[in-house]
Amino acid sequence: MGCDIHAMLEVEGESPVAFAFNAIFAGQASLPRNLAVFGALAGVRSTVPPLYPPRGIPDNVSEESFEEYYLFVINEADAEMYRGYGYVTRDEAPIRGRVYWKTSGLQSRFGYVADPDWHTPSWLFLSEIHEALAHAKLTAEDLMPEYRIVLDALASAERWLGRRARLVFWFDN
Repeated sequence: MGCDIHAMLEVEGESPVAFAFNAIFAGQASLPRNLAVFGALAGVRSTVPPLYPPRGIPDNVSEESFEEYYLFVINEADAEMYRGYGYVTRDEAPIRGRVYWKTSGLQSRFGYVADPDWHTPSWLFLSEIHEALAHAKLTAEDLMPEYRIVLDALASAERWLGRRARLVFWFDN
């Protein structure tokens, strides 16, 4: 069975409010399957515990990451309005787990639930990614180009914006 990573690049915002981090790009980074990296970042498909155990989705996640990870809970009659977004109906939501809320952007009157196909959500600051890779005996040079580009983008955000950058990620099966 395959396992893929879903990754969002974020940079710390200028004020400590809800959605205090901003997405660097408007969508997910397209990263190839690499079980050694998955193990280093979150212990996924690995027998070696990661340096940083999975933390879940951060409370101050960017709005873009929030909407990538969570499904809207809607009335079935409103389905046409939510075309293009992931959603579940109110009848389906109780079986999907805990309901979450947000206070800005496109709203769902009934909250949001995590996509049931996703697991092991977490986040790491750029420095922690390097530490986690070193813990797993990996270096940036060992990584496929797509992963190096992500590391370079996070480093550039920190350098040019002067704020911390992080990777918010989760996996599917």
